[in-house]
Amino acid sequence: MASHVDRPGLDRADAVLPADLAGPQRAYVLRLATAYLVVPHDTTDTIEYARRLVEVLQRDPRVTRAHVGPLDRDWSPQYTAYPPMDEDTSHSTVLDATRHMHGQLFSEPVAIELRVPAKNQPKVFEYDEIPSERYLALWDGQCLLVAWEQPAADGVGSSGGHVIEEILEEAVDAIDAGLFVQACNPRCRYVFLHTAIRATIDRNATADWSMSHRSGDPYNLELVLSAGDSLPEVALTAWWRLRGSLRKFATMKNRGRQILELESLVRSDLDHLNRLHHERASASQRRFPARLGVLWTHRSWRRVSRFYLARLWLGLGSLERLRRQWSDEATSFRRTADEHNLQDLFTVDTYDEVALVEKLDLHLVEAAVEHAEGRLSSNLLALATVGGGVAGAVVAAILTAA
Repeated sequence: MASHVDRPGLDRADAVLPADLAGPQRAYVLRLATAYLVVPHDTTDTIEYARRLVEVLQRDPRVTRAHVGPLDRDWSPQYTAYPPMDEDTSHSTVLDATRHMHGQLFSEPVAIELRVPAKNQPKVFEYDEIPSERYLALWDGQCLLVAWEQPAADGVGSSGGHVIEEILEEAVDAIDAGLFVQACNPRCRYVFLHTAIRATIDRNATADWSMSHRSGDPYNLELVLSAGDSLPEVALTAWWRLRGSLRKFATMKNRGRQILELESLVRSDLDHLNRLHHERASASQRRFPARLGVLWTHRSWRRVSRFYLARLWLGLGSLERLRRQWSDEATSFRRTADEHNLQDLFTVDTYDEVALVEKLDLHLVEAAVEHAEGRLSSNLLALATVGGGVAGAVVAAILTAA
């Protein structure tokens, strides 16, 4: 079986960097991201996007070479994921958990070699130094790895490699697709996982792969490889080692984001319902003219209440189903990460979100919904009783008169 690094265009050190830069004094920096290739819902072709993407990338002056190996159609499926809410989002599709986008996955990564002057690369912080003008990116439609080579004595800053986002956005737009970069949270603009990997080669290492934290630094991991002669070889070795865990991380994180947005919407609906009931109840404490005004304003409160109650039960049912799915996905991710000793790579980007989903407590919400539903039912029962009494009195009066 051919090695994954033994491919045309990716097995030469000079494919990305001049040969005189290679050597034991060099280090390789690897950054990972989850970047979704979003395709139209009615797309039927699964791998044509890879060919079109390569054609477009090769026309980009920042790209020195783009290449993709033979693709296995059976292992290049489309998948669905949850896109974050925006101002145009239909709440009903969030509540019933049908909101989704279609992504395209490739069995082999598209390899993109870049050469971009430092002055044309975005910085995370103004004082950052751009570490390189040459990069290698690997992307399979969901997982993205960007790597570069630098002196081993240099540290790893926040900037470096971020130009790939702009390049991919322009390329996918040209093929009538889209790009969704899943950051640590919806407000974060950082493209990659917050933890980077700094790899070095040690021919005398007893293990072919050994990764550990730098002392006191949760944002950088030290990777020691026993073999590797070039940036493409190191990048591809890391790619095939990390991709499985990264895919499961992306799936778990996407489901977690869906759960948290749905929970926020459910709590917002409950706030609206409670406010409606409070305003109507407070009308009884007002003087007669003001009371009539409030009662008139909320004359449709029963219909509105039934609407919110239906939404709330729908949302709570969806939350329960999604939490079960997330639990299975989280278990699968942890198992895979543990098998490859990769837990530290994802800690920063999972800690807050995982804790929020695991500690999600909806008992108070459910109790409030049941209480609101009970109040509405009691009120309707009272109205029915009064109505029955009035009707009985009318009938009795008619019979008496007769």
